[in-house]
Amino acid sequence: MEPLHNLQVAIKNSIDILYFSTLVPVHVLFQEDGEMERKVFLSTWKDIPASNEKAFPLENIGAVPNINTDVVVDKLKANNVFMIAKRTVEGKDMVYLSLKLPRELWVLMELKVTPGAPFTNYAVAYKCREVTVLPVVHASIDAVVRNG
Repeated sequence: MEPLHNLQVAIKNSIDILYFSTLVPVHVLFQEDGEMERKVFLSTWKDIPASNEKAFPLENIGAVPNINTDVVVDKLKANNVFMIAKRTVEGKDMVYLSLKLPRELWVLMELKVTPGAPFTNYAVAYKCREVTVLPVVHASIDAVVRNG
């Protein structure tokens, strides 16, 4: 189905068969087995071409009460987005995450967080072999971070 999050429905009753489709939030498609091993993550990140990397800001997240890196990681984990590693580079927390969509479509993420800075400056870089899914994946990630 195109797009990936298009749900097609048929309802049959004694009168007729009704057909419709609706777009579901992409995060409901994030699979439970989406956690990669660290070595697999690193090799996959290197194997995916740089042209398949897209970055998006997390805008106006500062309004979310008590938001910090750990809260974001917990919200994402509750929605089948898994932390692979976390490190600090030049004063920024770098959090690496993975998720898996149907059709064995892996999405790798790099969350950049500046501790103590307004959350409006945070950004997520994604790598995926199918870049067309990245805008809708980011919209779902953004919604999960805001709402949990």
